[in-house]
Amino acid sequence: MAAAGAAGLAVFSGLVLFGIQLIAARQPVRPTFISHLDVRMHRELWNRLPPNAMVFDPDPRRAVTVLGRPSDAMHFWTPRPDWAALVADPDPYALRVAGYTHLYFDLDYWEGLSPLRRERFETSACVQTVNEGHGVRSLDDQRRDFRRLLEITACQAR
Repeated sequence: MAAAGAAGLAVFSGLVLFGIQLIAARQPVRPTFISHLDVRMHRELWNRLPPNAMVFDPDPRRAVTVLGRPSDAMHFWTPRPDWAALVADPDPYALRVAGYTHLYFDLDYWEGLSPLRRERFETSACVQTVNEGHGVRSLDDQRRDFRRLLEITACQAR
């Protein structure tokens, strides 16, 4: 009798949760680390990169969610030390040697880089812009922002 009662409670609670999920599915809520600019990039580029592409992003959750390609940034929910070093000092050739084919980033990351580090991407002939989206940060924050996806497959070791 107790087992039947426990099973009944489990089934009932599952049905209640299922009903709530059905109601919530009509109005999806994006995670806090995804902005409307990321949503726009997602609509344009989701699963359109080559199957073997690996995307570097200073926010390891974002590129995986937006583009549908791995980032190899985390190890058991902890950032890998080699990835953290690349975030601090990005270089298209070093990123390519690490196995990355693309770089996805926002305005905050770009402006946080030194002019020398930005120049590495602006002047390298092997770096190609795949897509770029401009806009504002949010309805509440009207400061300008962008998302940029660069391809670095042509950046072979020097």
